[in-house]
Amino acid sequence: MIQSEGMMDSYYEQPDMGVIGGFGYREKAMEINDKNLRAFRNDFMKAVEALEEQYDVSISMGNITYEEERFTAKITVNKGRDPEEIARAEFDANVWKFAHLGLAPGMYRRVFIGYTGERYALIGLNTRAPKYPLIIARISDGEVSRAGERFIKTLLNEYYQESVIIPKAALPGNDESEA
Repeated sequence: MIQSEGMMDSYYEQPDMGVIGGFGYREKAMEINDKNLRAFRNDFMKAVEALEEQYDVSISMGNITYEEERFTAKITVNKGRDPEEIARAEFDANVWKFAHLGLAPGMYRRVFIGYTGERYALIGLNTRAPKYPLIIARISDGEVSRAGERFIKTLLNEYYQESVIIPKAALPGNDESEA
């Protein structure tokens, strides 16, 4: 191998000029721990704000798992920046997993009558939660909770034909009244 001044003998050799395989490196790498990963997440989210603006997308980072020498995280990019539209699209994309309950696309924020006569809106699905996969909001006070499949099965069998979609203007806290 012919070498000129400053060339490396090996790809992995660390010459005095601070280069490993052509990439700059730091003398002291980040210590991977909870505190530094929280800071990394914050810095990452600040760094991608420009990309969100440029491409009109919403970028989120999932749970970070780590070992001594590395960490991983899932990065999700959703089209658009409106949280309501993103939630609706996510609901419609995952609702097929709950077809056995009578759920279908377009049922995001559908209102159902509960056992006690209270109204609930179906606002999300947690496909990884085997016991309580449905995310519901009580209409009277907006309290969000999780529900099991039995909850929605019972409601659909008894009240599905009578359920209504309540316009946002009719929700508590709005000045407009139902006509």
